[in-house]
Amino acid sequence: MTQRRQRSRLLLAFVIFSSIILNFAEDCRSNNALLKEKLRQRNRVSHEPPSEGLLLSLKIQDLRLSSPSTLLIDGFLTKRFQDASLDYSRDRPCDEYAVIRIANASTFDTPKISLMNGEWLSGGDKTQINAVVYQNGTVFETERIAISAPCSPNSTTPFGGLVCRLIWHNLAFSQNEMFVTWAEDVSENPAALEKALQSVADYKVSHLEFKHNSIQKFDRVFDELTFEVVLSKSKTKELLLFYVPQIMFVAIA
Repeated sequence: MTQRRQRSRLLLAFVIFSSIILNFAEDCRSNNALLKEKLRQRNRVSHEPPSEGLLLSLKIQDLRLSSPSTLLIDGFLTKRFQDASLDYSRDRPCDEYAVIRIANASTFDTPKISLMNGEWLSGGDKTQINAVVYQNGTVFETERIAISAPCSPNSTTPFGGLVCRLIWHNLAFSQNEMFVTWAEDVSENPAALEKALQSVADYKVSHLEFKHNSIQKFDRVFDELTFEVVLSKSKTKELLLFYVPQIMFVAIA
């Protein structure tokens, strides 16, 4: 009798626990469905720039030097911002975040930053964009980029080299309205940039640099973000090409 009672109690506890789980599963709602509702509601009201600003990160997939004046940069550009109007945390979402694919950045009214130099390749700014939206309205919007960056000679290296730059400006909002900067993990996480540290043609990638500057237009101050690739030539190769022939010429003379 005692064993039967224990089994009955265990069975009852299991049934109660299962019913609680099932009720919660039935009560929770799809994150994507909740997000779509928030987007429809937000379109009816005026939208302001994110109060916590915009963070950018860049993950390089490939670097190719097509000419001494052009570097092809292939990778992923991620914009991170928080939009309080997309907060669906109190609506019993089933998951931690929603993942959606969008045709362009206008879906989220993503703060626009303008590429001031370089050229988009293969449709560039019209490629597919993926977005991860957390319950509190934090958005990670990632797009694949393929851009040709202009390069110029680098006079700071003794054996010659190149500096290739991409420059973005936030012209939509001044710093007083919305601050734009590089995310901390861009400079602190070498693993995210390991594929970029490779040889490019006859050059070696010396280092990558992410810079933030302030620019003034009229009476307003805006953000400028720069991604810089410093290329240097091999010292050994330069010695063989230039110094060894001169030594041989002197020896023969």
